[in-house]
Amino acid sequence: MPKRTCLALWLLFLGGLIGYARTSQAGTFSVATRDELIVLTSKLQASQFLSHATFGPTQAAIDSLAQRMREIGTLAAASEWIDLQLAASKSLHLPTAEAYIAEDLVGCTVTDSAGAPITSVNFSHAPGRTNYRHNVWFNHAIQGPDQLRQRTAWALSQIIAVGSGNQTFTDSNLETAGGIGPNGPVVPAKPRFLGQIDFYDIFVDGAFGTYGDILRKATYHPIMGDWLSSRGNAKADVPNNRYPDENYAREVMQLFSIGLALLNDDGSEQLNANGEPIPTYTQDTIREYAKVFTGLGYNGSGGDYGTAGNTSGFQGGLRYSTPMTMASSQHDLTAKTLLGVNRPAITATRANCDADVTAALNSLLNHQSCPPFICHRLIQRLVKSNPSKAYMSRIVAVYKNDGSGVRGNLGAVVKAILLDPEAWQPIRTQFLRNPNRILVSTMGTEDSRLQEPVINYTRVIRGLKGAAFYEVGTTTLNTAQTGVVTTYDSTNASRIFRLQSRFNELEQSPYQTPSVFNFYLADYQPAGDISNYNPSSRIPLKEIATPEFQIVNAISANRSVNLFRSLIISGTTQQQKGTGTFVAGDATAVPPVLPSVRNATSTNSSQQITSMPNSARCRVVLDAGVSNIGGSFASLSTQANLALAMPTGATGPAALIESIDLLLCQGTMNEMYRNKLMQVLANRRTSFGTTVDNTEALTMARSALISVVNSPSFLVAK
Repeated sequence: MPKRTCLALWLLFLGGLIGYARTSQAGTFSVATRDELIVLTSKLQASQFLSHATFGPTQAAIDSLAQRMREIGTLAAASEWIDLQLAASKSLHLPTAEAYIAEDLVGCTVTDSAGAPITSVNFSHAPGRTNYRHNVWFNHAIQGPDQLRQRTAWALSQIIAVGSGNQTFTDSNLETAGGIGPNGPVVPAKPRFLGQIDFYDIFVDGAFGTYGDILRKATYHPIMGDWLSSRGNAKADVPNNRYPDENYAREVMQLFSIGLALLNDDGSEQLNANGEPIPTYTQDTIREYAKVFTGLGYNGSGGDYGTAGNTSGFQGGLRYSTPMTMASSQHDLTAKTLLGVNRPAITATRANCDADVTAALNSLLNHQSCPPFICHRLIQRLVKSNPSKAYMSRIVAVYKNDGSGVRGNLGAVVKAILLDPEAWQPIRTQFLRNPNRILVSTMGTEDSRLQEPVINYTRVIRGLKGAAFYEVGTTTLNTAQTGVVTTYDSTNASRIFRLQSRFNELEQSPYQTPSVFNFYLADYQPAGDISNYNPSSRIPLKEIATPEFQIVNAISANRSVNLFRSLIISGTTQQQKGTGTFVAGDATAVPPVLPSVRNATSTNSSQQITSMPNSARCRVVLDAGVSNIGGSFASLSTQANLALAMPTGATGPAALIESIDLLLCQGTMNEMYRNKLMQVLANRRTSFGTTVDNTEALTMARSALISVVNSPSFLVAK
């Protein structure tokens, strides 16, 4: 599709979003009886809820939750579902990545330069290292049982954002040996490229803990230390004109806790006598906090958490798998003023220096702006871009006190966000007669948001029952004698999804945040209708934000259309395992030479080779295992079978469209769009004559799906 056409399409979506400014009629669903009415209404509610709480509804999840809603009530069932998710086991990413690597190395052929086999290979040096973090993330997002935890972790990772811009984040070398963990035992050295996965696990592990615990762990993590230059930050040396780095001090306030302006609990800004927002901090405040974040260094070379004045690893000894340790000799010991609270000078002990950091973080966590600032961003990532004052006030109250006196309980906050009446109000249903049907309406601009591109990708795979197939080799020429047919192992369908980054197509992918400001600003507005839109008085800041539109452009629009088209027509193929050069270490050398892996090039072919089967590629196949529509493996069986049974006539495509609408659009497909799509499909069905064969049915199913996933009804979440 031409880039101009795609850009015009996106501008149409933007206009469509504004067009939803007031209640807008979506589609209708036909029902024959009152029982069908109740069942369908519960499915619409379940689909809407799951679109907020997971990486995409599945038909099985919709049916299960809808059944429970009919048994005990809508909110009671949703609350029960959340409680089960809060209690579910954690799917941490780092252990999964290490398991993938170990699995991969089982099939390696490893030899030295003379061709003799090497039997001892450190799993952590597997080639294709940058792929593992994406492999794990997409697998847990697509089929992880702890969907709410994974979705919340993704939201939190966009508040305390770290990208991959630091070269050492993808380095295959081992970190410094001898680090000491928080509880004392020696932690084995890991390859540096696992550091970002370890950092992401802060959000997975703490998704339902307290925000304060997450902020403290992020502050001490060496990935954050290198990302925002707080690692190796030394106290002032005035004679040599050296002063503490202010980077982390600034961002921990602006982006991780209190924001730029004083906020009321309803999210509105506090104003001075001139009607201007009151800043939360000044440049002097930044300087004071910069003094606090001094003395933190790598916990390498045996750095002990309990040794006062320890300086090991402060400037060197790179280590990402253990929290940073405090070198009290490099910490600023002078008195500090932390947002108006005076903290006296301290003596150089490890405990005192760490207490300095704790006091600074607590001053931010207990600040009046922290609850509304964090709650606003969580609501944006889970439900809607522009929460009302009332919505904000209700969620902030839970953040400040979960009912048991705990502040910042994220499990309680997320539950309140998802169960709040405002999370449900964007979709309204009405029963009409003659004929019996349900009319679905949407509430409009203030109650919607452009869905994140990455979540659109997972929504399609989850909603269309994506399964992971793996190549087992190639067979003979195909029947047309035009090429080689690749065969796939279907005995292990739904194995792990070895998917790689989709940043090139979507301008968004895990671990690839372009800056500390995330993929988009929370208050971003594109030029045009949205910036001129006058919202209702219930919106706190008197203007609406559309963050996700910041990463929409002609290139990403064109590439995303092609991505979904390719996914629906042929599945998406990813490289499962990599190839590289394994260079054996020498423990007897002085200093010891560590083993390493380099990408294979024409200049290092004489070195030891680690050979991984590069034919074992993962292909995502949609809705597999029901029929053989499409040839070599099943594809889109549910939708193709609906198309196969499609009667002729104007209403013939109704069953297919309603199925797609419920699953991918939560029943909100725009009526005008639905009618046009019905007309096109009806004409296509008529052109096939009295009967439809498998190929024709699959063509209609694919056409309908490609049209829907590139429409505002799918892309604009309610």
